[in-house]
Amino acid sequence: MLEEDGQVARARWARSDAPQVKIEVGYSARLAGSSLQKIIETGQPRILNDLKAHLREHPNSESTRLIVEEGMRSSLTCR
Repeated sequence: MLEEDGQVARARWARSDAPQVKIEVGYSARLAGSSLQKIIETGQPRILNDLKAHLREHPNSESTRLIVEEGMRSSLTCR
């Protein structure tokens, strides 16, 4: 969910079969400069088939690092 006038994304729901969920309900991140910002602006979904490669290209992405640590290998993000 978007909060703070669309400046922050906050997780309101989480589901994972991983032993430890890394992005739990309440996790938040600023949109400015993130790869999620383009998805919000355009409304176009994003499919990442290789999250490890995405993390190598975006090493400062905390959310990508966390879901890779959780064991996720691909991602579909929609607005």
